[in-house]
Amino acid sequence: MKNRCLSVALVGAFLLYMPSALSAATIDFEDFLLLSDVGAHYAPDVIFTNATALTLGTYNDFDFPPVSGTNVAGNTNAAVPVRLDFAAPLAFFSAFFTYTDPLTIEFFTKSNTSLGSASGGFNSNFTSSGNPPNELLSTSLAASYLLITIANGGVFTMDDVSYRLGVAPPAPEPGTLALIGFGIGLLVRRQRRAGRNVS
Repeated sequence: MKNRCLSVALVGAFLLYMPSALSAATIDFEDFLLLSDVGAHYAPDVIFTNATALTLGTYNDFDFPPVSGTNVAGNTNAAVPVRLDFAAPLAFFSAFFTYTDPLTIEFFTKSNTSLGSASGGFNSNFTSSGNPPNELLSTSLAASYLLITIANGGVFTMDDVSYRLGVAPPAPEPGTLALIGFGIGLLVRRQRRAGRNVS
């Protein structure tokens, strides 16, 4: 009985310091058939504001080609940023962007504190601009939401939005790891002794 209690305690302590399972996904917008508001389609993980799903033939797909499949999402109103609200702080975020004017993504905490931003590497990168479309922008900032803005009333598309939610627990201190290792060694030793006594 003591051995079982010890094993449960040790396994519990070990699991406590294993990285937590993080919610992860890639959104390619392929599940939209017509022009439609993205909104809460991918809730509860993420809610989009001011983003419209676009399918081939409903927009200029020559200048704004999809990365994969046939669909992208674009800004509905150039005067209003596209906003993505996440159910938990981000562990990772990336997406491919094609844009007519300088584009910036700013990352915020739940209390509206800016954590930093990422900007496109060009003034524009739609196909006819001569710059390569579908620029990958990514971050590991632990943001609760982000805003995508574009200068001069421009337009942009995004595709293959990837994210992971949640933050892994902090790494244990060396002393904690040593105690866990010592406990596991003690458990193995007791089980070997118990096995000898049975035979």
